[in-house]
Amino acid sequence: MPAVPPADGSGTAYNQTGFTFDLLGVRVPAIVVSPLIAAGTVDHTVYDHSSVLATVERLFGFGALTARDAAANDVRHLFSQATARTDCPTTLPPPVAGMGRVLRDSAVSEATASAEDALPVAEAGNLAAFLATARKAAYDTYATTPAEQAIVEQEYAEIATRGDAKAFAAKVMAKATRFRDARQVR
Repeated sequence: MPAVPPADGSGTAYNQTGFTFDLLGVRVPAIVVSPLIAAGTVDHTVYDHSSVLATVERLFGFGALTARDAAANDVRHLFSQATARTDCPTTLPPPVAGMGRVLRDSAVSEATASAEDALPVAEAGNLAAFLATARKAAYDTYATTPAEQAIVEQEYAEIATRGDAKAFAAKVMAKATRFRDARQVR
């Protein structure tokens, strides 16, 4: 979807890829919470990240920083209630059953942990992205030669299960931490 470029004067001095910032990226859902918004409101206005800045600027009478936030839609029209709603819950419901184990690893049984470790790693998703980030962390810290990078690539290629993923992440984290600590000593 087209977007107004920021026209902030940076030109190609800081933008060596030639991207003109004249397109919106992937859709990012937004949730605006206020007692001044009518209950059940669903808004289909197109916003972008500069909409937050545009809202603050217009709410407090500040000038726009760039052409992008000057053209951005703001969320002020959502605040349609003259007085604050009072139908907000005053207590929170109890946590979802089973979520406590996320916070207490020690409460997970050995059988459950083994079953989860045996699950395959999906080719896409959060875990796959995290593993790619861990591999990059290895390159950015301790695996700087082609031989060291080949070892990391081999270990990365051998990841098939969540248990393998945990072991790889733990190994990278330990080595990267030792590397960082050694550099701080110098």
